[in-house]
Amino acid sequence: MSADGVGGVAPDDDLGTAFRLVWVNFPTLVVATLVCTVSLVPGFVLSPGITPIAVICAVCFGAPVWAATIAMTDRITASDEVTISEFFLAIRTRALDAWRTAAVPAAVVVCALAALVAYTRTPSVALLVPLVVAGAASVVILMAATQVFSLRAAGTWRGKHLWWAATVLALSYPWLTLGVMAFGLLGLLAGIHWAVSIMFLVPAPLALLCSVASRTARRNAKLLPVDDESTEVSLVQKED
Repeated sequence: MSADGVGGVAPDDDLGTAFRLVWVNFPTLVVATLVCTVSLVPGFVLSPGITPIAVICAVCFGAPVWAATIAMTDRITASDEVTISEFFLAIRTRALDAWRTAAVPAAVVVCALAALVAYTRTPSVALLVPLVVAGAASVVILMAATQVFSLRAAGTWRGKHLWWAATVLALSYPWLTLGVMAFGLLGLLAGIHWAVSIMFLVPAPLALLCSVASRTARRNAKLLPVDDESTEVSLVQKED
């Protein structure tokens, strides 16, 4: 696909770079996938399925791991190599920031799930309105979530500006965003309904897709220099 492809997006170069470096970073990617999968276990044990408790557990145990994984795949798409020790160091240094970032989509999704439970138990127009509002907000916030961890890893945005930039990028390049979300949703549903072992195959490829989508969107939005070598992605969270 050329730069004149759908929506002006040309992710081929970034995707090709990521796949070329997968083998070099394969041990670290496998470890990251394993740790991501293990971090979801408490939620599935306490409350199987997509439930408010499972979402809260995913944030508590999985957010630091996911932030470190995204930071790692961001470096891979920037033609870099990441060691296993660097990945574990990133989990520790990015934990607090990851919890703050993940708390936003988690709160919205928990409200939507709570509204769904309330409407299911007592169907009424009064309960339908908050369900629709929370559901729509969840879709938008989850679309933004495909960009937000990469943007935060870049260290340029934080707070409301971080989420505003992530939302604009996600909505500006919907095919990239929806592709990432579809892959993640299919992997999640397959793990829940068929075999939990399928979940082991999801985190690293999903993180790579998020990084490629974010990098492509930022380049097309002129938020990333054309000369990528001038932009160094830091795996370890620096003090703000």
